[in-house]
Amino acid sequence: MTDPYDRVWEAYNRLLIKNMENGIIHNPYNEEIREYSAIERGDIEEWRQVRKENYEDRRGILSEDPVRQEIDIGIVVVTLSRSAAARGGVSPEACYSLSDATIQAMEKSTDVAVIKHLYRTTEMRYCLMVQEVRQHKQEEENASQDKDNLHITHCKNYIFSHLNSRISVRQIAGAIGLEPNYLSSLFHRCENITLKQYILREKITLAKNMLAYSTYTYVEIANYLGFSSQSHLGEQFRRITGMTMRQYRERYGKEDFLHDVVTQEAQ
Repeated sequence: MTDPYDRVWEAYNRLLIKNMENGIIHNPYNEEIREYSAIERGDIEEWRQVRKENYEDRRGILSEDPVRQEIDIGIVVVTLSRSAAARGGVSPEACYSLSDATIQAMEKSTDVAVIKHLYRTTEMRYCLMVQEVRQHKQEEENASQDKDNLHITHCKNYIFSHLNSRISVRQIAGAIGLEPNYLSSLFHRCENITLKQYILREKITLAKNMLAYSTYTYVEIANYLGFSSQSHLGEQFRRITGMTMRQYRERYGKEDFLHDVVTQEAQ
């Protein structure tokens, strides 16, 4: 029985000979190395410089259908970018989630220009995510070289995974094996912000994302984040952002659901 892969190998050899005879070559490998190395380092300027070197006419042919061709190219770009971002320090879960969302969006599109915009924007986003991770890491290193930074990392991880509930200093301290007063003092010394202020800041950041990218009502967001009431969240949100939740959603919310949400909450 013939191995199905034999057909692939035969096609490879035919294509290789054909390209050699016609002087057809793919994108320079050096360009690919530079492009994804820039993402791994979070070097947005280098990434933009590489992108200016246009080799669009030297891409491989993955499909005879123009839309399928662009989607397949996009999948390759997103996959390579995802791996580069993960090597650069971005959370693997964040990398995979952005990759999945982009590929799903490309699969739903029939516009070549839109598909290209999607995967190139995601590629840039990965680069910026690495840049942000590296900036935060540098800030943390500059703030303190104390070995107790490990406790701070555990503390932040606990907070991040419990943003959808009420969080107390005592709960965090118990979870990471420290005395509450010591943890509060350590966190303030290393981060130049109190632990309670940090928790609130992270909750408000998540609230902003939910206002902009979800259809949750204000009450649902308040309940999800563990606030005692919508008004309590609203008060803290305005104090930190300078805007009400309604103003923020109207300014930054997605247009396709914003009108219905605002109308519902006004009733």
